[in-house]
This record gives sequence, C-alpha cells and structure tokens, in this order.
Amino acid sequence: MSDSFSYINSDGFTVFTSHFHKKRGHCCSSSCLHCPYGFTINQFGFEFVVPNDQDKFLIENIINESGPERPGNPFALQNISIIKLKKHTCGILIKQVGGNVLILKKEFKDQGIEEMFSSQT
Repeated sequence: MSDSFSYINSDGFTVFTSHFHKKRGHCCSSSCLHCPYGFTINQFGFEFVVPNDQDKFLIENIINESGPERPGNPFALQNISIIKLKKHTCGILIKQVGGNVLILKKEFKDQGIEEMFSSQT
C-alpha cells in the first residue's frame, strides 16, 4: 500500500492515501481521510462502535487482512470495538489480557494511528 497514491472506495470515489499526502509535503487542512499530519484525527476524533452479529464478517476480514499481525487467540465479540474515522471503518481494537491489540485496515496503516494508540497505553 505504501507505493499507492490512491484507491477507489466502495462508492466508486478516488481516495488519496497517506503516501500521496506525505509526498505532497504539507497538510491542506481539508480533513482528508488519510491525512498523515493528524489534522483529520484532531478535528473528528475516533468513534468506537460496539459490534453486533452483523459485524462479524467485517471483523474477520480485517483480521484476515492483517497477515502476521493477526492475533493468535480466538476473540469474543464483546471484547472488540470497531474504530471509525469520519464514519469510515479504519480498524478494530481487541481487548485482551496483557494488552489491547490494534488492527488497522491496510489503507489506514501509514498515517500514524498505531503510534497514537501506543502512546495512550
């Protein structure tokens, strides 16, 4: 993903990646979904959503997409929060004994979200 400047979302719109924004070299203050400068996160913050049974497929896809980061232990739905930014799912937070596990969708991995969560623990 780090070499891609954009992708087409499920609505058919072109979305610029954090790689595009970093290459541009500055924040445009337009609340871009993948802003690597923290503007969008500071403006909107994250929304933590309690999943329901219909979210199991989404959660499994995020975990399967994560590759080697995949948590080894089975998870219970009540131990998961879906993380959203501007109403877009960017990942999940799995609450486990010994620490939480953050798994981001690939489009959100290169914009500093991991560092933000690790600094809060």
